[in-house]
Amino acid sequence: MIKVNSKNLFNKKFKLKLMSPVYLKSKITLFTILYAIFIGCAILVLVTSWVDIREKIFNWNKYDPTKPTTLLVNGKKVPVQPRVLQITPKELNIQIESKQKIIIVQIGTYEEWQEGHIAGALFSTKGELANGPIIFGREDNVVLVSEDGEESALVADLLISGFGFNNKILKNLEGGLKAWEKAGFKLMK
Repeated sequence: MIKVNSKNLFNKKFKLKLMSPVYLKSKITLFTILYAIFIGCAILVLVTSWVDIREKIFNWNKYDPTKPTTLLVNGKKVPVQPRVLQITPKELNIQIESKQKIIIVQIGTYEEWQEGHIAGALFSTKGELANGPIIFGREDNVVLVSEDGEESALVADLLISGFGFNNKILKNLEGGLKAWEKAGFKLMK
């Protein structure tokens, strides 16, 4: 290690030692390591900031097609109806008891289906419906159901926007199976 003091700052041998290839190589290596650490930290800060900005500006990860939104038109906020309309458990039960023609489709895994489903409901996975539904058509009165209502709302949004279903007859069960049970209605097993 080279010691720096006031005496050897003016020493020619010391100056030559500072310019030696071994000393320069060690300086370059240290500089490279520090530079890499700095760049890594800068990238980390940018990525985490982008995630926060993305969520605040675009509301990614918080999209809910069942909530009304607003658009900015000519500087004024204009309310927009939700793309997916919902039906409450009580309204669905009334339709079932009055024997109205309605198709109930539970979306989820087969294990969730075995844990419990609404009597008369059909089972489908999200993947099957994402390719276009084959168990019901565009003119059928359909209610999509999932465990908490969120997954079925997203599938309903896909069917409305991607396959041209009418949101007046394709609805989502508000709160899903949890709300159905909380309202006092039983599930089949």
